[in-house]
Amino acid sequence: MSQENEHSNLRIIIIDDTLAIHEDYRRVLGGTETDEDLDDLESELFGDTDERVVTENYEIDSAEQGEAGFQMVRDAYLAGNPYALAFVDMRMPPGWDGFTTIQHMWEHDPEIQVVICTAYSDSSWSEIFSTLGHPDRLLVLKKPFDPIELKQLASALTAKWQLIRRANTENKRLEALITKATDKLLAAESEKLQTQKLESIGRLAAGVAHEINTPTQYVTDNISYLAESIGGLLQLIGEYQNLAAVAKAENFSTELLAKINDAEEEIDLEFLLEEMPSAAAQAMTGVKRITTIVTAMKEFSHPGQKDRALVDINRIIESTTTIARNEWKYAAELELDLQEDLPPVPCMSDEIGQVVLNMVVNAAHGIEEAIADNPDRTGLIRISTQKDGEWAVIRISDTGAGIPEEIRDKIFDPFFTTKEVNKGTGQGLAIARSVVVEKHQGTLECESSPAGTTFIVRLPLVIGEGAADDESDS
Repeated sequence: MSQENEHSNLRIIIIDDTLAIHEDYRRVLGGTETDEDLDDLESELFGDTDERVVTENYEIDSAEQGEAGFQMVRDAYLAGNPYALAFVDMRMPPGWDGFTTIQHMWEHDPEIQVVICTAYSDSSWSEIFSTLGHPDRLLVLKKPFDPIELKQLASALTAKWQLIRRANTENKRLEALITKATDKLLAAESEKLQTQKLESIGRLAAGVAHEINTPTQYVTDNISYLAESIGGLLQLIGEYQNLAAVAKAENFSTELLAKINDAEEEIDLEFLLEEMPSAAAQAMTGVKRITTIVTAMKEFSHPGQKDRALVDINRIIESTTTIARNEWKYAAELELDLQEDLPPVPCMSDEIGQVVLNMVVNAAHGIEEAIADNPDRTGLIRISTQKDGEWAVIRISDTGAGIPEEIRDKIFDPFFTTKEVNKGTGQGLAIARSVVVEKHQGTLECESSPAGTTFIVRLPLVIGEGAADDESDS
């Protein structure tokens, strides 16, 4: 069926084992003879007029047996030129009866409208419906039928087929639009997450630079000390070599021995022997600290995978709190209580890292507000993990002032914030909830009192079928 007439379908098939009936259908529907009954009815309703009922230009095919009719319906549907309407006789010996024929037709062409034509009353409407179902596509016409009734059925049901086809086409168009819009929303959400991640990296950059600067400073100081000390040691070793040479010649010199003693005092040999191992150890500690910070920053800034993978949640928490240290170290102590044998969790590591970061920063800000009047006091941020049945549970607690009860139901709303300008966008907890609940089928709860706040993140250890389907669809 061409695109311009795909919704204008006047194709009808007659499936009946009585050939004479086929001619009756063609005469009434094809308009090959003047329909006096219709003319008389029109005159009775509208008076005498030169105009007569306009007959639709139906395309009529016929089959004498149910199986042959089914094959014609199937082939037409597969060819893209389906029938809109089928008139089907109930009794067509020796082949398929009307029930069987209609069932097979609907298996291949579920949109075709059907009129059962029968002269018998051996099947009630409830029996027909219980056998065939789909009463919205099925009508019963008793033989002998009235021409007007036949024309009305043909006109109404072909028009219905056309409306259904238009509706289905429109539904497909709308589904395509919805899919496109959904893809855009998902892309926008992904971009939003990436934007916040970049903002977090930018915000943390100064703190990370400071965190790296501290161990770098004492690495530099200790290496400088070792470099200076090595010069004195080399000088002292030279004197030892001279003494060894004289001793070999058996010409021992007290003057040379005095020089060695002077050299030992000048470089403070005893102090060097005591401090140099410590300086080297401190330098190594500083290098390891720098390595830890750089590795944590690398892990946090990594783009991450699009699908869930088994990851070490404890490692994510350790890395995130390391790079965020400058956010909390002036206001609080950090305590980690991480279950060592916590199973790997199927998740998107970068997004869960962002959730932890948002909550740690929020905790630090909450403590800063609580201790504003007492700067010598510090708070506590405590993060714990544990396995609880089929869930991995992360608890992030702080000793801040808590969240007022009247706003607790708003904290996960986008752009809601109680922080001062330039200190918060109101997106952190909204994104956290989206990541945990919508993307990971987990839960995110908040418990708060004037003594502090605890956020509880629960992530499934096993991805359910529904969750897997949602993830693949997205």
